[in-house]
Amino acid sequence: MQKTTETTKVPQDALPSGPAAAAILSAGIGVGAYGIITFIAQIVRPFGAAITIYGPAGPLTGKTTLGVVVWLLAWAVLHFLWRKQNIDVKYVFVLALVFMVIGFIGLFPPVFEAFGG
Repeated sequence: MQKTTETTKVPQDALPSGPAAAAILSAGIGVGAYGIITFIAQIVRPFGAAITIYGPAGPLTGKTTLGVVVWLLAWAVLHFLWRKQNIDVKYVFVLALVFMVIGFIGLFPPVFEAFGG
């Protein structure tokens, strides 16, 4: 018996996967940054006070703003670098998941409370 493997040919005019990979990875970077910023703001109170944009809401305003800024900057840079390239989205997705796990750990109250937050 002969084993065959089917492959799909990508047309010459197909869009590159780089912009999609940039969006996926930048989302992971944004979540990771948000978790790290939250963790630091909970541990280092002067940092939390310094990033406060709107007093009644406290440092949450600065945490979310910085997280969104990191996400948008990462997206812009990665899109510019990868806009015409074909990127293996599998590896980008796994890397994005790693960043998201880091972010979720940083956002989990028992974690930053264990460090005095």
